[in-house]
Amino acid sequence: MLNQPVKRYFKLASLLATVLVIAALATNVMASAGGYSYWGEFTIPELDIPVPGGQLYGEVDGKSLHVSQAGGDFLSLGNLCNWHIDVVFYDEHNREAYKVPGSIHESCNHEGGEKYNINRDVPRGRVCIRLYTAFNHQVTSVCHNIVK
Repeated sequence: MLNQPVKRYFKLASLLATVLVIAALATNVMASAGGYSYWGEFTIPELDIPVPGGQLYGEVDGKSLHVSQAGGDFLSLGNLCNWHIDVVFYDEHNREAYKVPGSIHESCNHEGGEKYNINRDVPRGRVCIRLYTAFNHQVTSVCHNIVK
């Protein structure tokens, strides 16, 4: 049987080894962020339940300040016509640093999406995935902070 100080030593050594492994892995792990934005809320009168008219899911994938992909998908109760999704990167001072303008889809759809290969280093700040319709009317956006 091990005495108390030896047990404590092995517990601390085990804890330290676990922390070191997690720290080593954390520097090599891919990071991503995703989130939703809703628009056009209405209420079903009989049930008093709010229902969104549509939603945009915006996602960015990468590691540290390197972004590999970014884009979004939308669902809408009504058609969105002549829509496109842009990805805009802003620096820490909220200045536009880089923009991926989406192609306009000259059709009307209840759902759609775009994912872009970014594959570049970006400044600290934030990235916004923006949904537009009618060529240049912004419907909604989803933004994520970019930190090292």
